[in-house]
Amino acid sequence: MLSGSEQATTVVDLGSLKSKTITGIDNRPPNPLYFHFIFSANTNFSSAAKEARTEFYKYMKVCAKVLDAGLQVFGAKDTYIHLLVSLDRAQTPFDFIQRMKLLTAARARRNMKLKNFRWINADVSTVSQSERKETIRAIRRQTQGPTPRRGIRLVIA
Repeated sequence: MLSGSEQATTVVDLGSLKSKTITGIDNRPPNPLYFHFIFSANTNFSSAAKEARTEFYKYMKVCAKVLDAGLQVFGAKDTYIHLLVSLDRAQTPFDFIQRMKLLTAARARRNMKLKNFRWINADVSTVSQSERKETIRAIRRQTQGPTPRRGIRLVIA
């Protein structure tokens, strides 16, 4: 009999075609797939009250957990939300994006009093195991520091 935290997994050795049951193994793949999602909205989050923003960000983190995504880091600034998550191989990034948008858009309109809120875009990129720590640092830098300048800056002397 298995305890509440243990799980049974059947492993098949393809060389001998013998199977055995192993207990205490997590169902997540040994090398999870990491994805960096950037959600962009039509509204600047800083225009909402601080309490409403904080509650919305917490709600997004809960949604990631409900969607069975292993949240690694969360960051928000201006009109952007950054999430680095690990997804199991059964869930596609597209499914995650669609479900996250569906769960959060109505909440933003209702609780943040942003009547015209909608998600404009969601970008995703894969992150390798070796890039994971640097991606976490980059998300924290982007969302905590000054807004980066975009485009070419011309200096006329």
